[in-house]
Amino acid sequence: MADEALARSRDASVRIPEDTPVPWPWLGPFDHHKVAAARISCGALLGRPGWVTGAVADVPAALSTPHVRQRALLTLDLAAGLLAAGDVDEAFTVASEALRVGAETESHRLIHGAVALRGRYTGARPPRCVVAFDEQLAAVL
Repeated sequence: MADEALARSRDASVRIPEDTPVPWPWLGPFDHHKVAAARISCGALLGRPGWVTGAVADVPAALSTPHVRQRALLTLDLAAGLLAAGDVDEAFTVASEALRVGAETESHRLIHGAVALRGRYTGARPPRCVVAFDEQLAAVL
């Protein structure tokens, strides 16, 4: 049922004309960019990697926000979904960029998000990408 609602919202958002006025109390338009971002974030939070990996085509749209920290937070959600889907290399490659932004902007939320993501990986022998992420994390902390 949630998957159907998600698909309907994605389809409906594509049909919204770009010149539609923003409804009150929203500060920005609700369009396919926001739906893609919500799908990635919700998929990561709810442990539904299919929502995240199914949104791969929408990643450029979702990450099109001009706000650096917001884009990095969404990147961490994308990494969490990739990790849940078993794509460890891509997850930590993506997460390292978000951690870099967190360090540059001194964003505790991003840094703690990166720590939380690292805590989700429980492999006995971490691959090279995880070791590199650990080193980056140690340098930030």
